[in-house]
Amino acid sequence: MRSTWRLRCSRLLPLLGGREVAVRFVTEAVNILGAVLLQIAVGLLIEELTFAGLVRLILAPRPADGKDKGRSNGDKGENKCSH
Repeated sequence: MRSTWRLRCSRLLPLLGGREVAVRFVTEAVNILGAVLLQIAVGLLIEELTFAGLVRLILAPRPADGKDKGRSNGDKGENKCSH
């Protein structure tokens, strides 16, 4: 299997301009791919930090403010304990 792959590569190298050109091409392709993936990863990280934090802030349970909410609905407090 490796010999057929090497044979194919050896036939393509003169078309690409030699081994140095092929190595340079692969290096540039990996650099471009890395740059694109880095931007996507940083964008996802920033999005998760901002929107996940906002969602947590919006959906967080709110502490009780100490007001008696039962009386505002017409409840006179007759069924409540006096202690």
